[in-house]
Order: sequence, then C-alpha cells, then structure tokens
Amino acid sequence: MQPMLTALLAFGPGAGHVAAGRWFIWMNFLAHSFMYTYYTITASGRKLPKYVSMCVTTVQTTQMLVGVYISIMVYLIKKSNHPCHQSFANLYLSFFLYATFAFLFIRFFVNAYIRKPKRKDIKEH
Repeated sequence: MQPMLTALLAFGPGAGHVAAGRWFIWMNFLAHSFMYTYYTITASGRKLPKYVSMCVTTVQTTQMLVGVYISIMVYLIKKSNHPCHQSFANLYLSFFLYATFAFLFIRFFVNAYIRKPKRKDIKEH
C-alpha cells in the first residue's frame, strides 16, 4: 500500500506540473537511491556498519519532515490567495502522509538505534 500512496503523492502532482510535486519526486528519488543501494549491498551478504543504516533512516526521516514543511508552506501560500496550482485535496493528503510517515520513521529510529534493548532475565534450571 505504501508504494502506491507514494506514487500517487509524488508523481500525480509532478505530472500536473505542480511545484511541490517536483520537490516530492526529487526527495523520493534521493531517499530511494540511498535505501535501495543499502538493501542491495546487505542482500548480497555484506555486513555494513550500524551508522550506515542509521544514515539511511535519517535520509528517509528527513524526506518526511521536509515533505511536512513543504505542505505547510504551500498551505500558507494558498491561504494568502497567491496563485498556486496545488489542490487542497492533494495538499491535505500530502501533509497527512508525510506527517504519518515522519512519525513512524522517528519512532523506528528511536526504537532501533537509541533505546537499549530490553533484556529478559533468563533463569537457569
């Protein structure tokens, strides 16, 4: 489902020559370039240092936070009655998806890299 939402969000406005859509396309391209390069290397059996996966997650999180920022800026432009080809429907969808994914990536980062794993006490018989 996520790839379909991303395609709808990024390429729909891009095809309509909406400025925000172009930003979404480039951010998506950049983040996925890092992500799939990382996945290809690790799928080939090579173990990469932890900081590499942290960098990939940081790039993905940054993409989502910038998407939230762009959505807010486009909203402010539209509310000030400046010409803007972005529809409110797509703008609300953009904000909702980027904010949701930002929350999920931040939560993943905290749980995967910052919080110490909970150790279960193992009792020996």
